[in-house]
Amino acid sequence: LNRLQLHSEEARSRANQLKQDLSRAIQASEKWVADFTGRVEAADSQEAKSLYMDGQKRLDSYADTPEHETLSATLTKCEKLKSFFDEIREVRATQLSLPDDVERALGRLDGLKEKAEAGLSGPQLKALEDARASIQSAAGTNAAQANNWLETLERAAKERKNLRQALDQLGAPPAFLPESGGQRARELKREIEQILQEDDALKIRELFAGIGDKERQRKLLEELRVLVDQGDAE
Repeated sequence: LNRLQLHSEEARSRANQLKQDLSRAIQASEKWVADFTGRVEAADSQEAKSLYMDGQKRLDSYADTPEHETLSATLTKCEKLKSFFDEIREVRATQLSLPDDVERALGRLDGLKEKAEAGLSGPQLKALEDARASIQSAAGTNAAQANNWLETLERAAKERKNLRQALDQLGAPPAFLPESGGQRARELKREIEQILQEDDALKIRELFAGIGDKERQRKLLEELRVLVDQGDAE
């Protein structure tokens, strides 16, 4: 009888231990899912990718449990976050060749924010704002470079250096030159054209004066008058 009672107490002890172990395991599993959900909510770009992989590995182990639905829904959100961060990276890598490229990139970021703003946490909002700041900074750099380009040509005109090269460049101004800079560029182009025309006229006069034969000078004048008349007719 004592042996039976002893065995019975041992069985109850083992059963209680198993219950406690099972209870702790269930609590640990529930806690992991809760922690996982919280981590996804606050995930940044790198964390979203690693969390998704981790959650996928554990999903099957939660089959037929209440946590399976929660984990599955969290993984769906994590996958959306991955796509969200992938698009941000794609926008940041956009080649900003034209001001329209800047507007399109900022528009895509605005669309992302409007679509997901209610479910975005601090790190995710920060990723959006960092991307916006990066694009605006790149656009500002392009505008500053365009302004420097114009100032360089203005100095060339003032110093009368490399004017023909400057005139060629003014034929294709940078895309990020602002409207005010565009007006300056057009005025500068007219100024350089006038300078070059005056220089050419001076050279022609000097060459003409260098012709010692008066008859050749008169013949040349007649040819020039014909050219002028043809120009007027056109």
